[in-house]
Amino acid sequence: KDKDLKQKQGIDSASIDEITRHHADLTAKYRDALRGFNPVDPASARAVFKSIEGRDKQFLDELGVLISRLRETMSNNLAEMNRQEESQLQTIRMTLIIGLLFGIAIAAALSTLIVRSIIQPLDQAVAATERLAEGDLTLKVESDSNDEVGHLLLSIKHLVGKQAEIMSEVVDSTGALLAAAEAVS
Repeated sequence: KDKDLKQKQGIDSASIDEITRHHADLTAKYRDALRGFNPVDPASARAVFKSIEGRDKQFLDELGVLISRLRETMSNNLAEMNRQEESQLQTIRMTLIIGLLFGIAIAAALSTLIVRSIIQPLDQAVAATERLAEGDLTLKVESDSNDEVGHLLLSIKHLVGKQAEIMSEVVDSTGALLAAAEAVS
């Protein structure tokens, strides 16, 4: 598991093992140097310092390289995570846009159906009243709707029926009147 994590972060195990060995060696050398230390003798302090001076340079250089690699790897990982996040956000945006467009299309289709269900019966009522105004009493008005437009069409149907009845009575009365006028003459 540790090895997988190291590989993911671009760190080879050999580098870490080498740094760990150097650290252990330095620790042993520091311990050995401190054995000769005498707190009352200033010369022993200088001798200890001289014996360990510069020994940690290689260790610190290797550690610096490792830290630089870690920083670079972490920066790359962060950039990749940002790219993935942006890609996911783009996918979410596109899904929302498509959903919104789909919703608008459904709303437009429903609106069209509703408008047609209102306009067609109104057009039928207008056509019927125009024919009635022209004197056509033979027109047939049909409506199976129970809404206001259906009631209007039913009223027009009754109006046409009444007008036809009245016209029939007028024709009959006119015929009777003509017959009576001929009989008198």
